[in-house]
Amino acid sequence: MKRQTFIRFVLLFTISVMGMLGYVWEQVTVTNLKKRIDTLYLHKQKVIEQNRRLGTQIAHLSSASRIKKIASEKLGMFPPVTPPEELPVELRE
Repeated sequence: MKRQTFIRFVLLFTISVMGMLGYVWEQVTVTNLKKRIDTLYLHKQKVIEQNRRLGTQIAHLSSASRIKKIASEKLGMFPPVTPPEELPVELRE
């Protein structure tokens, strides 16, 4: 009788300890995942801001007036005085 009581006690104790360890493991995992989510959210916000700044920079760098200014000042390019000639093109099949 005492042996069965001892075995039940050990079994109940073991199950209780495993349950507590499982709960602690779950809480640690959830906490680590929350930290990871926060880190990824901050990284996402930085990437979105960088993307917005790059889009603005692209718009500025590809503006027609800027390109025309660089072409004339640095490369010595100017619009032609006479209109371009039309060249006939023959398509072969």
